[in-house]
Amino acid sequence: MHLKLGPLGPGLKLHYRFMFLPTAWITQGLQSVFTIITPIMFLLLGLVPMTGVDVNALIYYLVPALIALVGGITLLAPRLYYPLAAQILGMFQTFRILPVALQALFRPKGLIFKVTPKGANAGSESWQKAILIAAITLIGLTAAGIAINMSPDHRIVEDGSLVGAVAFWSAINMILLLLVAMMCLERPRMRGEERFPIIQPVSILGERGAIVTSSRGDISLSGLGLDIAATGDFTIGERVQVVVPDVGIVRGIVRRADRRIGVAFDFQSEQLRDRLIVALFTGRMINTGERPSTLSVALAMLQRLWSARLDVAPAPVAFPSAEMVETRLSPATRVFPPAPKITPVQQDDIALLPQRLSKTG
Repeated sequence: MHLKLGPLGPGLKLHYRFMFLPTAWITQGLQSVFTIITPIMFLLLGLVPMTGVDVNALIYYLVPALIALVGGITLLAPRLYYPLAAQILGMFQTFRILPVALQALFRPKGLIFKVTPKGANAGSESWQKAILIAAITLIGLTAAGIAINMSPDHRIVEDGSLVGAVAFWSAINMILLLLVAMMCLERPRMRGEERFPIIQPVSILGERGAIVTSSRGDISLSGLGLDIAATGDFTIGERVQVVVPDVGIVRGIVRRADRRIGVAFDFQSEQLRDRLIVALFTGRMINTGERPSTLSVALAMLQRLWSARLDVAPAPVAFPSAEMVETRLSPATRVFPPAPKITPVQQDDIALLPQRLSKTG
């Protein structure tokens, strides 16, 4: 912004300077901030945001405007815009972006614009301490303002007719802040790779002869999650073999053992891993995610308030690391022959696979 060729540089007319100013970083953050602090200031300090406005005016003018705004964007971008998710994400980013954007107006040089961590740093921070404290503090102030004005003897707001509308507004803010606080406590990611739904039967062979086959679940480059009808005879840390169509037999270790079996892959062959890459990104796997409806996304996010799993399973025992000749691929063109065709087999045929593998070494 402060560069010679920027909006504040020489040679531009005044209206062009206003048009090219990067105001979105500031206006979006200030919008989220005032959405949160306005009911707090009204309930605790008695500062009325709008004069001469009653409940009827709010219902007849403000509510239709909000419905038209959200509904218009939803109609223009169906299944692409999720109001609740966008509001929560914008509120979460406000705590990071707004302070940096305001500082950049007065100190453009020497300021690191580090808003979201990238690469390995993205998974290094287990929780956002500053954002969590700020969200909990705002929730406490909002709840205190509602509690104080519920009693006529201690009410701060003079116009009691607006207390109900502001309390409803505050309740929505508290739900949003609670979801923001939950975003600050991210569980460790068991699989960092992109997941694709399974459309072909996949079989898992255990060390003790347990066998399951299912075509419901998801698979990624680092592992898979297989949904089965009943709890399988597997234990966490057990070494298994996964029969993946068009790829082959992949070794793995069980990381979750219930009606959804989670397996982390351990590739002993670089060629096998490349086959899985080809199968996931160029094969018959569905690599285009389905876009849910706006209502289903909103209900799923609200359900996380009481159904979120906060427990963390112990880390599984890792496989012995194989000796690799080279740490990265050499600059050469490789042609990977397709794996032998693996068709859906019966349970009796699958039971013979461990014996065949032991004979072949």
